[in-house]
Amino acid sequence: MVDFNPNAGALPFQKIFAHQLSEGVRRSKFMRIGKCALSPLILQYGTQTTPVTVPTLPTANQDNVDTIFFAEQFGMHAVELYQTTAQTLMPARDGNNGMLVGGDQVNNETVEYVPGGNNANNPLGYLAGTDPGVFLRATFKIADVSGVDQFILGFRKQQSYVVPTSFLSAGNAGYSDFYGVGFSGSSATNRIKTMSDKAASGSTTVFDTLVDWADNETHELQVRIKGRYATAFVNGVRLGDVVGKDGLGNALSPTRKSAGTAPPYQFASGLFLIPFIVIRYDVTSPGNVWLTGLGPGSVVLECGQLADAGLAPEQKLLQAV
Repeated sequence: MVDFNPNAGALPFQKIFAHQLSEGVRRSKFMRIGKCALSPLILQYGTQTTPVTVPTLPTANQDNVDTIFFAEQFGMHAVELYQTTAQTLMPARDGNNGMLVGGDQVNNETVEYVPGGNNANNPLGYLAGTDPGVFLRATFKIADVSGVDQFILGFRKQQSYVVPTSFLSAGNAGYSDFYGVGFSGSSATNRIKTMSDKAASGSTTVFDTLVDWADNETHELQVRIKGRYATAFVNGVRLGDVVGKDGLGNALSPTRKSAGTAPPYQFASGLFLIPFIVIRYDVTSPGNVWLTGLGPGSVVLECGQLADAGLAPEQKLLQAV
């Protein structure tokens, strides 16, 4: 017989104990968005500078803050959308491709997503150096990678939304502390890069992994933080190892070896971090960007504690009797 500790996660092939969810799941410290069966509900709560308590339907206005509700998902159900530039196109379910999330497909149009919301009460947030490990991962399909020149998934210090000058190398992204993986600069075949800044240096540090992302390919990006150290993954593979499959598990030909393990990044102790995704279009052939997954039960976005996703076995206090 195996006892169950509701404060720990669950190992594969272990018995499931109904009504004994982990404390993290109970407190909405976990989000799992699968292939959406229903279109999301999107409501507008005014602007960042002038918030409102009675929401309206979304309109295109820079600085607007919208909340996206996913009715059928597990755990935390809401993602906050910030109109970095005024967005006419809202996220929308798009058949088998998933959910359109790029926003307006115009040069320099930019949108930011924050699972759980940009506030100090975000249950998906993480206190660096104190909380147990946390992760954010999402699967994207991009129609034309040359049309997206700034694209980042990761964690940043919780602070007011900003209009980033640039996530490009040596550019000023505006946020004081962040680490993520995505695109920084465009080409006919874009390459996956890591981007970071620390203590408001005003200059984004970019590492080129040399892992290509071709048009219409699907890949999963992931960032994990344990203690204060952040690590990036592509399709479940830590940067520096061979990426042999795409985000749907299909073999890549040829396989793609990164330029080496990305430089280590360490958040300052005591920073409260939140998950975020930023997508910014380029002038060259903008195209669709989808959060995607195929087949029933596919996970397109997931965020939470490492233990709740089976990624931190040392935190699972299972006892044999």
